[in-house]
Amino acid sequence: MSITGSSEAVEETIKIAGADFDHENFEVSFEAVDPAENDRALLVGESLRRAGDISQRTFWEKYLKHVIADPDQEYVNLWEESILQYLLQSGALAQLVMSEGMQEQMAGQAQEGMANAEAGIQQRMDETISTEGRLAAQEMENISGQTGSLTVPREIMEQGMNSAARMPSRGFPANRRT
Repeated sequence: MSITGSSEAVEETIKIAGADFDHENFEVSFEAVDPAENDRALLVGESLRRAGDISQRTFWEKYLKHVIADPDQEYVNLWEESILQYLLQSGALAQLVMSEGMQEQMAGQAQEGMANAEAGIQQRMDETISTEGRLAAQEMENISGQTGSLTVPREIMEQGMNSAARMPSRGFPANRRT
């Protein structure tokens, strides 16, 4: 009979014999491992679990003991996975991961991107509109009042009407048939 210690380097492997014991009571159980029998037991346990006759934990401990070494750890692992899946689906994990500084940095990058886009549009307009056209547009904006306003100031309208009234009327040319 040999007993070995843990895998840590702290303890040294020790072999002991029956003479090393004065008096000890040992409880030993031996179990033959038959894969076919394990499979049958697994199927029986699964049918009991699905029917609700036994709990998941009993199924692991009694019928799946050759597959799951530590049911307590497996239970913890399943809970961790379900919580992580829930956090991923709800988007809460992304909020937890991103600190406030990260959120502010992303907001700043978004604003910078918008400013760059506006500057690019302005540059494109400067490249495509001639200087004369831009000056004419500015003059029209100055005449019409506030930028984006569709109403013409009253003074400008009256000036336009007066100058139109002073202009000689030019009728349409008569229809000439030759």
